[in-house]
Amino acid sequence: MVLSNTQWLANPGEEAYEIDYSCRFNRDDAAYLSKTYSGGDGNLKKFVYSGWIKRGVLGHTDDGTLLSAGVTGTGNYESIGIMDAGDADAEKLYWEIQAGGGTSYGLLTPAVLRDPHAWYHICVAKDTTQGTAINRVRIWINGVQQTLTTKYTSQPPQDYDGIIGDNTYVHYFSKWSDIAQYYDGYFSQTAYLDDLAITDPITDSLIEKDDNGVIRPVDISSL
Repeated sequence: MVLSNTQWLANPGEEAYEIDYSCRFNRDDAAYLSKTYSGGDGNLKKFVYSGWIKRGVLGHTDDGTLLSAGVTGTGNYESIGIMDAGDADAEKLYWEIQAGGGTSYGLLTPAVLRDPHAWYHICVAKDTTQGTAINRVRIWINGVQQTLTTKYTSQPPQDYDGIIGDNTYVHYFSKWSDIAQYYDGYFSQTAYLDDLAITDPITDSLIEKDDNGVIRPVDISSL
């Protein structure tokens, strides 16, 4: 994936880092990736999701999932995705969780992701060890931190264990846990970073800004 001046309407500079590949997921093909982890669990309180996406076909009547884990019917699931076109919060990015069949927690961005020509950088940082509630789940789109609103019941409690990172469950890209809700579009330079806490995606070198203030990819292979 080369983020060129025709895509960004600004010159990214000669030293711009180029991503060689992206992966196209066609919703009609029920396309997704999955992984079953072995060994001990990851950090259930702390992770970062970072990745570039480009929307494909819009207007679907169920959500487009980016990352998920869990089993819906057991009340144990966690997911990051984009709200469906028929919802009052259509095309907004969300994070949600339910563990042990208890309270569902969920948050939404004010920004909507409905430009099929744009590459978006998505960063979700969860750290439930934080004493300040608004710092437990934070979301940035294109390097801009979002002021989140409630999807279900605001931020999770302090030290709340999640489902992403739990090796009991299969983890999915482009599919919502054990049901459908496939994403349609491109993924590139997508990373699930277990046990990582960040200040923001620019400070912690997940992305950078060029001389024009336009965000662009960086090499994250060392993270």
